[in-house]
Parts: sequence; C-alpha cells; structure tokens
Amino acid sequence: MFVYLYSIPNIFFVYIDDIWRLFDVLLCLSYFVVSAVAAFIVYRLPSYERLETNLLGFTVCLWSMVESNLYGIQALVDQPFYQELYIDLLLIQLFLILFSLIKWIPVRTRERIARIVTIILGSFFIFHLLGIFASTKGMGIYVFLFGKEVAVALIWPGIALFFSGFWTHVTMAGGIDLGVTPKERARMIGEEKAIWNKRLDTDV
Repeated sequence: MFVYLYSIPNIFFVYIDDIWRLFDVLLCLSYFVVSAVAAFIVYRLPSYERLETNLLGFTVCLWSMVESNLYGIQALVDQPFYQELYIDLLLIQLFLILFSLIKWIPVRTRERIARIVTIILGSFFIFHLLGIFASTKGMGIYVFLFGKEVAVALIWPGIALFFSGFWTHVTMAGGIDLGVTPKERARMIGEEKAIWNKRLDTDV
C-alpha cells in the first residue's frame, strides 16, 4: 500500500523532472514484478515459513523505503539545506540496516541498537506532530524554530522520513532475525521465559 501511496505524488505532483518521474514509474512497475516473483517462490516452497516472512517483508520494506525517501527528497527541492539533511539521515538509515546484517556483531548488541532506533523513532514522531501543529496558521514549534515557510515545507517530508525510519527498523529486525542461529534462538527463548517466571514469582 505504501508503495502505491507514495507512487501517486512521486509520479504526478512532486517529481523534480521527467527523469525522476520515469524512475518512479519504473520503480512502481518493478514492484509488481518482484512481488510476483516473491509470491511464486513462497508458493513453490510453502514449508519454509521463515523464508516466506523474510522474503515478503524485505520486498515490502525495501520498496516502501525507496518510495517514501524519493518523495521526501523531491518535496524538499526548494529547501536545499533540509534536502541535504534528509539525504544524510537516509545514509544513516542504510548504515543501520547494514549494521544489523553483520553477523560477527553479537545479536544482543544489534538488538540494543534496534531498541535505541525505536526510541528515537517514537520521539521524532511525537516531536514532528507537535512541530506541525498549527504550522499552516503561523504557529507551533516548527514556526518558532524555522519560520512559517520552512515549517510548512517540512510537514509531509517529515512524515515520509518517519515511515522511512519505520521500515528501516522493520528491516533491521529482519536482518537480526536472519543472523540468529537455532541454538542462539533456543537460548534467548529460555532466557526470556526465565525472566517472565522470575517476574511472576515476584508478583506472587
């Protein structure tokens, strides 16, 4: 849904030039192809439930990330400073995804980073909602910090950045899950059960 949702403005409204517009058309069409291939693989290998989850999840996350970031970058074409900042934040997201895929980094370390990303994402969402509140009327935190013109320009790119961060977090979770061996998974489940049992004993 997010791929189609962001494809509409990218193709018809916020495209920088015809090259960007053509790129998004090809991107949208490629999603049909990749989704069909992923669905076919899942159909042919129905017993691999983990493969099904990760393959379909990766397809949705990757294309949704590209579409939302494409929108954010194009929507900030008249604000070059914030457009560059948006691109820098996108590079950080890509680094976090690569970080989550590095298997020699302990799983717990990667999970801690993912939790930090969750906290940052939630904080940004709340801050952005407060920032855009009454921005179009010349009021609010964003207007106070950046001025009305910039505040209004940041409304929709900020929402696109949030969704991009959300899909980054989901992709990180999938990358971490792929790096967990059956032995590590059994150990982690055992530790979680022990923690819950300890809490239940404490409550009793």
